Amino acid sequence: MNRTVDHLIHTMFEELSVNRVRRFTVTDLTKASNVTRGTIYYYFDSIEDIYMATFEKKILNVAIKESDDFNKFIGKFVLYISENKTFSLNFYRLAELNIRRKFLINIFNSQLLKYNFKINPDNIYLVSGLCFIIINWLDNGLEMKTEFIIQEVNHYLEFFQITFKQI
Repeated sequence: MNRTVDHLIHTMFEELSVNRVRRFTVTDLTKASNVTRGTIYYYFDSIEDIYMATFEKKILNVAIKESDDFNKFIGKFVLYISENKTFSLNFYRLAELNIRRKFLINIFNSQLLKYNFKINPDNIYLVSGLCFIIINWLDNGLEMKTEFIIQEVNHYLEFFQITFKQI
């Protein structure tokens, strides 16, 4: 990846990991990173794109890299959200509602495909249960213990895998 992009992502992660914020704009990023607005827009179309790229690099890609099946991926995903609580809550609250839901659905669907689950229009709704668990946890400020969320996810995955075997 490009050094400037890496610097912007690192700066975004650092800034959103320190304190909860109500807003974080491109102007805030230019001040924190010492990168001009034009350069930021050269690499990213919007602040939303920077939020997504930061979450992907700092949370998602780490969970993917350390997993060799879907269950391990979900466990690592939940764990890294919990370990990066301030950043994750800022990301979740700053990203637009429709973008963050689509983002979660795309994450889970892409990982299911990676691990050879047969996804089609008749069973794509199954991913929404996982999204609900994660969204509910984030909506409640990540207050529920990580172990409880992992247990909920595992219970859902048991149902999920039984359902996939029947399809």
